[in-house]
Order: sequence, then C-alpha cells, then structure tokens
Amino acid sequence: MAAERSKIEIVRAAVDAWSDGEWDRAFELTTPDVVVDNSKVQGEWRGVHEGREQFVLMLKRFSEPWESVRLEVVEDYDAGSRLITLVLGHFQGREGIELTIRVWMCWAFRGGLLSRILISNELEDALAEAELDALPAA
Repeated sequence: MAAERSKIEIVRAAVDAWSDGEWDRAFELTTPDVVVDNSKVQGEWRGVHEGREQFVLMLKRFSEPWESVRLEVVEDYDAGSRLITLVLGHFQGREGIELTIRVWMCWAFRGGLLSRILISNELEDALAEAELDALPAA
C-alpha cells in the first residue's frame, strides 16, 4: 500500500494538475462535494462553487481568456487540519500579454482529500478561514 500523502503533496499535485488542464486528475484529489470559495477575489469566476461540476465551470471561465495559465505554490504553512499557501498565477495572453498574480489559499481536508478551498487576495481571509491570528512558523 502506498504511503499516505502529506497535505502539501496533495495540494501541489492538485495545483500541477489544474495548471496542466488535467481536471480529472485534480479531482481525484478532492471530495465529490468539494467547495471552492473565491467570493473575495475579483473576476467573473468569483463566487462559492459547490461540487466538482461547478468547480470545473469556474476553472473553465478562469482559464478561457488565456493562452496558458500556470499556478505555483511558493509558500506553505501547516495550520493543523488545514494548509495555507501563497500561490503565484502566471498568465500568458493570446496577444503576448503576461501577468503574474498572487493569491492566498486555505485548504481543508477530509479523508485525505481536498474538501474546501478558500482563495483570496488577502492573507487575513486565509488566516480567518484557518481560525488563526497569524501565520504559523514555516
């Protein structure tokens, strides 16, 4: 039997799969009722998305305008039952435009799978989701 993956291994595998556009591979790492809350970010994909089907629709809307989208976990903080990450999004436009953004994400787990993901431009939102006042030591 394979060793159980750590929280950061699960998150990195999911982020890599999303960056590759391999959503089925990413969803192998989520519960069927996964909730993605990106109600605090700007963009037409903003909202609370419940279940894999809504998550896929959000991902498609998020990536459609771009030639390529690559996400990269650059920092991670163990918050007990959750994980907080700083993620860079690298976007390449169809007309050569390049953009890099940074978002904070708080990941919750159930049964070794991702069950809830909060995405925000503000660290404070990720801390509140993890019920923390400050980042734990890395």
